Amino acid sequence: MKQEEFTGLSELQTSLLPSLKDFKPVIVIATHNRTVITSQLLKKLQNQHANVQLVVSYTKTADKATFNGLNLANLHLVYSPNDPLGNKWQAAVNAAKTLSPDCIVVLGSDDEINDDYIKNAYKLLATGYDFIGLRRYNVIYKRRKYVLDYKPVMPLGGGRVYSRKMLDKINWQLFQPLNRKLDDYGWQRVIKSGLRAISISETSRYGMEITAIKGDWAMLNPFNPNHPNLKIIKVTNVRD
Repeated sequence: MKQEEFTGLSELQTSLLPSLKDFKPVIVIATHNRTVITSQLLKKLQNQHANVQLVVSYTKTADKATFNGLNLANLHLVYSPNDPLGNKWQAAVNAAKTLSPDCIVVLGSDDEINDDYIKNAYKLLATGYDFIGLRRYNVIYKRRKYVLDYKPVMPLGGGRVYSRKMLDKINWQLFQPLNRKLDDYGWQRVIKSGLRAISISETSRYGMEITAIKGDWAMLNPFNPNHPNLKIIKVTNVRD
């Protein structure tokens, strides 16, 4: 399996991004009935970058109250019905657009990223990539940690980074409201954009790692380590 897949121009371009200090990333999340784990992750994400903004699309009034109770100055909440789910995700993207970001990062409500994720994503964006996705990820489930490769070339939905240039090119339309194949739609728009994209399997090489914290809450796609699209790289026990 190739380590990276590229689309777009054959030569890297000089980026017109602002300096890392002035860079403005926005992380978008859609959530439902996961206030405990999502709250824990939001408190960590607020420190990803000095200018990072967090946009969360929610449905339940109780969830809104919980997130407001975190008192995070960079947190923005947007209401959307939970169905259709594509519309809920797109509502978060639309809210992110009003913040005039230099990029957006899409995360699931149970996804954790390493501390330097945005810093290292910036390095790739600054060399001319307009989309970054991952094909290796970690899952913590029932006291075990799985390191998994996602076999398709299409990257995972969680952890995707879209530059402002890419977002403008695809008209900020990352999700199709009535389409349950949420990840496929955004990827196809990236492929057709003609801009440069990278789908990474050697995540440690680029310093970008994502870990899904799975639990007993409802999941659209329940975790199955034996899924045909997954290859188990390593399994370890997790201590308390």
